[in-house]
Amino acid sequence: MSADMTTSDYGNAVLNSPTFRQFRILLAVAASCVIFYTIGMRVMVMPRLGGAGTIAFGPLGSWVAPAGLVAALLLSMVVSALITFPDGPHTGLFGAAAGLCALAVRIGTIKFPLLSQYHHPSAVYLPLVAQSAFFLVWVLLAALAARVMQPWFTAVRPWPLSVGVPWPMRHDADTAVPEGFPSSTDWLVRTNREGKPARPGFVGGVLALLVIILIALVMEFITLRSLEPGQAIFALIISFYVAAFAAGLVFKRAPDVVYLSAPLVTAAISYLVSWHMKSPYPGYPGFAPANALPVYYASAGVVGALMGYYSAMRAVHHSALEQSHADQTKGN
Repeated sequence: MSADMTTSDYGNAVLNSPTFRQFRILLAVAASCVIFYTIGMRVMVMPRLGGAGTIAFGPLGSWVAPAGLVAALLLSMVVSALITFPDGPHTGLFGAAAGLCALAVRIGTIKFPLLSQYHHPSAVYLPLVAQSAFFLVWVLLAALAARVMQPWFTAVRPWPLSVGVPWPMRHDADTAVPEGFPSSTDWLVRTNREGKPARPGFVGGVLALLVIILIALVMEFITLRSLEPGQAIFALIISFYVAAFAAGLVFKRAPDVVYLSAPLVTAAISYLVSWHMKSPYPGYPGFAPANALPVYYASAGVVGALMGYYSAMRAVHHSALEQSHADQTKGN
């Protein structure tokens, strides 16, 4: 520790070091994996055992399955948020979604239910749409929780550090934000050119959602060509990362809830489309994006969307910061 660095400055430097932050995120994901594996495997029946009759690879088998799954989701969110505090209000959701991948891999694929209901695909696809709606409600509640917890995070760490924008560690520097930046107390709400909160409205939010869904479906046609769990996780992370990043660069005022809900809306659309398409092979959906179960969209899809959302926000804010510096230099 240098002579001019106080204990508080040194602690902040360690707390915000990339290595320490990455370690906490990995620890949060590992904790979520344990939670989902412990609770989820006790309340959810594997599709190869229950078949399409119970549709128990989702929360529709009985009240025990959804209650246990909700408990695991909430618990993993709280644990992840505590481990990663004060990295950002979405870290709890990120850790929970990443941990849910462990349960998704263990659950299996859509092949067994489709084989058991080969002549009655509606018995499979309609419950999958309902399951997507279940996960969508959880994601929306998680987004609301992020908004509620946001002031606690920004009170400890200046908000630009949460999105990877270089910023002085002292809190008094947070008051002199460049023009076009959101305020420190509400940085999840995008702003207009005067730096005042500006919401996209219904049309802007719908357009952003449609762009994410369209790009994600195109990406899934390229990457999601197998029923294997590893392939599904990789394809959904990549697809929704690219889709959310592209949409974030265009719709700078779209709120986080648009990006978080996009994977589950995409899942529901995929199952409805596949329901009316002929299957190329027994046990395989007719629409490639339907190859993944809703639990994959709720886990890998949300992880990719969050990564793309933050990457786009970081790029936009870096650009605003560089433009502000350029304007100051030109003025001087």
